Amino acid sequence: ERKCVAFAHNAEAKKCLLLPHSGRRMRLQPLLTSLEAPDGWTHWLSQYDEAEVGGKGFCGAGTVQAIRGAGLQIVREKANGHVYVRCTKTRKVAKASCVTRECGGRPWCFVPQQCGSMFHRCKAIATPKALKECFTG
Repeated sequence: ERKCVAFAHNAEAKKCLLLPHSGRRMRLQPLLTSLEAPDGWTHWLSQYDEAEVGGKGFCGAGTVQAIRGAGLQIVREKANGHVYVRCTKTRKVAKASCVTRECGGRPWCFVPQQCGSMFHRCKAIATPKALKECFTG
């Protein structure tokens, strides 16, 4: 299955092209240089895919799939690599990170609910009590 992860738009030519994963870094020419004279292409990339090609702030597509695969639903995303996840069984919420330095090199981990300030940095923790029953049979 091939999904669209990006698109390119040219207002003057009235064209919009959907780009698959393999074409996500493609840049059509000429590039749009001014909104007053929209005579070029603009490019848009999914925030999830952008994170995996060097973007900052959001979890990558593979990490989002891993979180969902663990039976969790992302209910809120922050542009700092943190997400709030809910157990699909119990509806209880916990905070998670996809900042690898906070997770000891792993793609994602749980972190304390109140972390993220200069004086309370985020570090990986065990599965929060609120979500323990999500991971038991």
